[in-house]
Amino acid sequence: MAFSYYRSITVDHTKCGTADSTNYPALIHLNNATFKTVGNGGHVQNSNAYDVGFFSDSLGTSPLPWDLFYYDGTNGEIYAFVKVGTLSHSVDNVLYVFYGDATISTYQSTVSSVYNSDFKRVMHLNESAHPYHDVTSNAYDSTSTNDPTQVAGKFGYAQSFVGGSSQGITGMNHPAFAQSQITYSGWFKSSTTNNISVVLDTRVNAGMSNGVLYVNNNVPSFYTNNVGPIAGSSGICDGNWHFMLCTAISGTNMTLYIDGSSVASTGGSGAINNAGTCRVGESADVSPVFGTCVLQEVRQLTVVVSTSWITADYNSQSSPDTFITVGSENSIGGGVVANPFGGVNPLRGYFS
Repeated sequence: MAFSYYRSITVDHTKCGTADSTNYPALIHLNNATFKTVGNGGHVQNSNAYDVGFFSDSLGTSPLPWDLFYYDGTNGEIYAFVKVGTLSHSVDNVLYVFYGDATISTYQSTVSSVYNSDFKRVMHLNESAHPYHDVTSNAYDSTSTNDPTQVAGKFGYAQSFVGGSSQGITGMNHPAFAQSQITYSGWFKSSTTNNISVVLDTRVNAGMSNGVLYVNNNVPSFYTNNVGPIAGSSGICDGNWHFMLCTAISGTNMTLYIDGSSVASTGGSGAINNAGTCRVGESADVSPVFGTCVLQEVRQLTVVVSTSWITADYNSQSSPDTFITVGSENSIGGGVVANPFGGVNPLRGYFS
């Protein structure tokens, strides 16, 4: 590869909590005229931004896995999750974006490499129609066809669900693994205060094992097998975006976080099993509940992430332009970078 330009990207360590996070997928937002396609007056050669890549060094020899899930070549805007080996809480991390290579026509990273084995499901929910993709190596994509509506998201695109119209994302396999810990998360927005809206439900159909992250009549809530719900304060359905995250350790405790802060916890937790379904935007009940809300970036992990991880997640995703500082453009003049991934992983419908 022979990129023509690069810029530095500096992560503000003061936004990353009080401890380092390992193998952290940082949200990177680039919004500059130079990231337009060449046909629109910019420096990106490929219409899908395949010639945009992320590296840990200014020579472009050490690639960082990236998941570039949104590109607007007309306006020069990019959103990508980039895997940072150690996200420091004490020293600013510096990485680099390279771009401008007319010889590149395929995606140059592997999307699933951004998310390690702790991630069992990552759904950006930015598609224009089904299927809705799980971008981890599990590829637990949806099979349902009663689609929500693609709308503008907190970043990129999101899905709008309308209660009473049976809109939901279902048919995703539930991971078959022995789990004693979980973290569920997602971005939520609604102005409807008198219904139940589900972010992620992995319970057994008609049963209660596993967990559900949801909003009940304006109150954020989390439930595991016959324990809870634990609930935050009323008022989450205010028409604004809110970051919902819950953690649980089987038989020990569970905690609910809203916008990066703990709002409810209990010393007990229900059992966490590997049987169940997976539903986004609707419940797993025999007669499902269909909420009215907008959802984005729904995730399921088999670990309890640290409070520093949660802080970084909220700060990077709620305000990516203050989480990082993008440096000025540098011209390379034909430097060559080899592709270390040994293959490609197409962006599965991201730009539809």
